[in-house]
Amino acid sequence: MDNRIPIEDVVAELYREVHTFKGSFSQFEMSGTVTELHNLESRLSEIKKAPDTMTVADLKEFIEAQNIETW
Repeated sequence: MDNRIPIEDVVAELYREVHTFKGSFSQFEMSGTVTELHNLESRLSEIKKAPDTMTVADLKEFIEAQNIETW
């Protein structure tokens, strides 16, 4: 992640991408992945409400901790 981009913009872009992926996986009836993406989308929504509570490094750590590769 680029530390020069405001955290608000990074979170907003991640949120949009997760939302798009959720819709794509839903079309293939991959409900487990859709559920995980919905949960991630909800967490990102909370971060969007108070972006100043997180740095780009914190956000990177948060995303890595989601273990997306196991979904």
